[in-house]
Amino acid sequence: MLSRSLPKPLDGSLGVERAQASFVLRQIRVPATPSHLQQVRDYVDDAAADFGLGPTARYETVFAVNEAATNAIKHGSPYEDGTIRVQIEADGDTLICSVYD
Repeated sequence: MLSRSLPKPLDGSLGVERAQASFVLRQIRVPATPSHLQQVRDYVDDAAADFGLGPTARYETVFAVNEAATNAIKHGSPYEDGTIRVQIEADGDTLICSVYD
């Protein structure tokens, strides 16, 4: 989880309202294969940028989620359809990234 101050209200295109205490910004399901890790990294980087994180914090976030997704693919059990899920939430000024298998 990374915290930062919101520089401005979140863009309506994310389907969220800033007044909510905690909300899902985005979620994606990808096939549980290493070849889809780049899609996860791009997805997380875009979400972190939309949240307002700077380059260093975005890199650290992407790196951490990539490791979690790699572990889910290598050691976890995918959903019945063979996917894992990555979810990005905002809780105040905290960005929460979760990987589910």
